[in-house]
Amino acid sequence: MWLDECVEFHRLWSALQFFFCQPSLSGQEGLNPPAEPLIEALYGDGLHWAGCSIIAVLNQYRRFEVLDFSYHLLRVHRADGKDNVVHGIKLSRMVERIRRFQLLNNQIFGVLNNYLNSVGENGEEIVEEQIREFAPPVYHSLSRSFASND
Repeated sequence: MWLDECVEFHRLWSALQFFFCQPSLSGQEGLNPPAEPLIEALYGDGLHWAGCSIIAVLNQYRRFEVLDFSYHLLRVHRADGKDNVVHGIKLSRMVERIRRFQLLNNQIFGVLNNYLNSVGENGEEIVEEQIREFAPPVYHSLSRSFASND
């Protein structure tokens, strides 16, 4: 799958979340205060709620879980465990932020699934399509000609 061919929202949110997970460059070791505030200091959990809500409404949750850039980095880091510094970012600090965002996303998706998915008494999902079809508008002068054709 080519990145530029994918037009689904979860890919856009994945790229944004990868950017959000990067720790601040200054203040890496806690000696200096960060030059720029982190995204959660500016917006709290609001951006995550918005992104996860859109993913849930578009029914892209499973694809997001599998194809997210940050989660991939987390899985790779768990497998090899190296703690390198890449482009001035210490991987262990970034992986720590990714894990926190993953926990937050899981909590948000859990709440959204409770409200968006109905479950029956036997534990099976109830899927109701609520689609209303409306007749197209017809001008009064044309409505007589359509009524006579029936």
